[in-house]
Amino acid sequence: MKKIAAIGEVLFDNIKGKDVLGGAPFNYIYHINRLSEYYSLGFYTAVISKVGNDPRGEKVREEFTKIGLPLNLLQISDTYETGIVNVNLASNGSASYDISEQVAYDYIDFSPETKEFIASDMAFFYFGTLFQRSSHNRKTLFRCLPEENIFKQKVFFDINLRMKYYNWEIIDSSLLEADYLKINNEELKLLKNTYFAEKNLHYDRDFIDFLIETYVLDAVILTKAEKGAAIYFDEMSFWEMEGKICYNLKDTIGAGDAFSSIFTLGTLLGWRGEQILQRAIDFATEICKIEGAIPQDIAWYGQFKDWFSKA
Repeated sequence: MKKIAAIGEVLFDNIKGKDVLGGAPFNYIYHINRLSEYYSLGFYTAVISKVGNDPRGEKVREEFTKIGLPLNLLQISDTYETGIVNVNLASNGSASYDISEQVAYDYIDFSPETKEFIASDMAFFYFGTLFQRSSHNRKTLFRCLPEENIFKQKVFFDINLRMKYYNWEIIDSSLLEADYLKINNEELKLLKNTYFAEKNLHYDRDFIDFLIETYVLDAVILTKAEKGAAIYFDEMSFWEMEGKICYNLKDTIGAGDAFSSIFTLGTLLGWRGEQILQRAIDFATEICKIEGAIPQDIAWYGQFKDWFSKA
């Protein structure tokens, strides 16, 4: 059974006064877990994180138990509280975030259980930037990643830049470890103009090709909100598609995480490039029609049966 794991923040998004379980690594794994269960895809999913010994932490453990994520990779802190983010929604459904600091997921350990889990049968290993704001977690992350060379797992870096929680060291070291980079158009421009301005790469496509060559990436996945998305493998191999009109839009929370989950499944299941891109756009659009990043009913995933009928 192939394993797909994510390391990083599990937290609660406070949306209009209501706590909703989230965090990009959790959202990503949640979709893969639910789809794998619903369509018997045979993937074993896990989130490596830490929560507080508090009521919110207990809710996380209950959700992990409910959907079958391994509890032994969800560490518990007696010192720090479970993370929380205050989400502010604009009239167009876009979100901004006020992220609490010095919380449990800032201190994820490279535990014996983590070491054992990643030691075999890994297919995809996902991480982002937010949880790397602590030096403790950066050390933990890079103790996980050397296994790639032995077990041939693919490393997925969702750059997911948030507020002040990134720097050149984090970005550069993460890109060096990654096989796949997922980035949105705003983050791409920030990266190009802040850290690579001296390269004089005026066009986004030139910059993407530069990243692929410099960091030996298998692909760059670029999302552009309602304008669509693209997957670039090299100068000659790429797909670009326009976005879909999202009727009955609730919010855009977790749309990028949803896109990443379908990219991962499509890659592992051998879908064609244009299939991966179209289905990832479709899936992310459907997520925008619900409140928050994840549906509560597994039956929601039944609308995608045509994608997995031959999986």
